[in-house]
Amino acid sequence: MTSKSVSQEGFLLIDVLANWPWPRSLNPLYEEVKAESSAWVASFKPFNAKAQDAFDRCDFSGFFSLLAETRGLFAALAYPNFDKARLRTCMDIIHFFFVFDAYSDVADEVAVHAQHEIVMDALRHPHTPRPDGECVLGEMARQMWARTLPTATPRAQKRFVEGFDVYTAAVVTEAKDRRIQNIRNIESYLSVRRGTMAMTPFLALLELKDALDESTAAHPVIVRLEEIIVDMSILENDMGHAAHNIVNAIIHEKGTDVHGALQWVEQHHDTLAKEFLEIRQCIPLSEEAKQYVWGMGNWLRGVYCWYFESERYFRGAGLQLYQEMS
Repeated sequence: MTSKSVSQEGFLLIDVLANWPWPRSLNPLYEEVKAESSAWVASFKPFNAKAQDAFDRCDFSGFFSLLAETRGLFAALAYPNFDKARLRTCMDIIHFFFVFDAYSDVADEVAVHAQHEIVMDALRHPHTPRPDGECVLGEMARQMWARTLPTATPRAQKRFVEGFDVYTAAVVTEAKDRRIQNIRNIESYLSVRRGTMAMTPFLALLELKDALDESTAAHPVIVRLEEIIVDMSILENDMGHAAHNIVNAIIHEKGTDVHGALQWVEQHHDTLAKEFLEIRQCIPLSEEAKQYVWGMGNWLRGVYCWYFESERYFRGAGLQLYQEMS
């Protein structure tokens, strides 16, 4: 199975968010903030020329027009209502996510564990200078988090750091699986992928300005909706991504082919989407909880759009694929 075959066959089968009630929405501050965040990343020179080209094609900061050359995405789509300072926070964080992803993707578990330790130390001590000669990830994380703190509620800060710890630790496990070519069963795969998908940090950013109170955050309805969004995000991402892929796990466990695996993914995704919408519509929520749930639904739509509008997955063919399946 190749990345091309999974991506094209997967996404051409069905638009899994065709009935998702959140429309595509873009933060109007995108262009202004994108330039600042991109310049910040470039100042570290984290990649060689080949790797930098691949990173630029993803353009994590914004979106690109359906009618023009692709130019960005992620933060402006996922967080369309944030002010300038908080949009900059999200852009910097998302840029850093993918720099870390690029470094960890080519390392074994020992090296990734060292990266994990450096990054978490920087997040926990954002005002302490980093050691000379350290991997660039440390200073990037330190600056990113020092700039984030004035824009974030205490709950968002705590939740982000805890979630980033889980995420980077899960990436260590992923690196070991990659080295030993371990193919997990479906549930075991999902247990790791729920960490490597980094959804807890991403959802924590929804609370930068207005945080849920602890009782609301712990309510079974909110917890279940978060669980659903996490798994829907995994399924959508993995339909267009060859590495660390649930499609492989399904084929291995169920003895099916790519089409059978993708059918399983689509059916499971539809079940989750239906449950999310039913809970949202039928169970009373406070205004703050409703806003948070809206943010989750929009996040899913925004990142789904980004898959097609950036070149991370389809090398420029994403918009055509999206139009063909719509």
